[in-house]
Amino acid sequence: MLTVLSVLFLSAHAGSADDNTLKPPVFFSYAWPIGPDTHRDFRKIDMHEITVIDVGPDSVSYPPSVRNTYPPDIYPLWHDEGKILVRRCYDRPFGSDNKKIPLDEVTVEQLVLRWSHSLEEPGIDGISIDEFIKKDDHIVDVWIEALKTVRERYPEKLIFCWIAGKGLQVPRLHKAIRDYVDYCMPEIYYRESNAEGKNGFTFDRFREAVDTLETNAPGITGKILMGLGVNARLFDDTTSLDFGEFIESQIRFIRTDPVLRQLPGLAFYTPARLSQAGIARLDSLLVKYYR
Repeated sequence: MLTVLSVLFLSAHAGSADDNTLKPPVFFSYAWPIGPDTHRDFRKIDMHEITVIDVGPDSVSYPPSVRNTYPPDIYPLWHDEGKILVRRCYDRPFGSDNKKIPLDEVTVEQLVLRWSHSLEEPGIDGISIDEFIKKDDHIVDVWIEALKTVRERYPEKLIFCWIAGKGLQVPRLHKAIRDYVDYCMPEIYYRESNAEGKNGFTFDRFREAVDTLETNAPGITGKILMGLGVNARLFDDTTSLDFGEFIESQIRFIRTDPVLRQLPGLAFYTPARLSQAGIARLDSLLVKYYR
């Protein structure tokens, strides 16, 4: 099985700006990997092992984003460092109040318009869709048709998508992701308080998510980047555990599990919420366990 998955992964479409392939390990950063306790110089990336950087939404996907977007002259510098740059898109449009519209009002045309706008932006290598979470029949069919459409229109671009919560319960969505998406990122986030004081605690939800996706869409494992919660503001919630050690225990679990160790990489939410020292430590863990 694992040999077949490796072949599936290596032969799958995964277009990049240079050679139209992304070779594992692939490390995805939600937002810039630049520590919040330093001057935000976008010419400098604190997390060197990162492969793919989500540079945030454009003004069509989310209008207020125009206020804090990256300067376009940064893109060539990051490309020179070998980084893949993707725009963040969403599972539905935002309304005039800058809030997501109700799911039952979303159309295929709306999504294709917004996703296409990002895919056509100069200097952008693909999109990251945030996030497939509901199991409502209507919205799942809309997502599937929109994914199929943008894949057919932009075969050379990368498509990433996050999957959370009830999004892990929809087999036909998983098949569409396998067929039309380059990488999917199940959001399996642990707080320190999940583990503290619990005898025999293990990170079982990692394996459960992969088993569910692979059962529903055979071959998808080769496209899974396990999503880890490294946002210190959200997940570093007890002083009795060292957050860096807690993150390392998750990576170690993935790299020693016979199935999880075959995943092509990891996705991180959100390195920018670590300290600069925390980002450097995370970077060193990627070298330790993957290089």
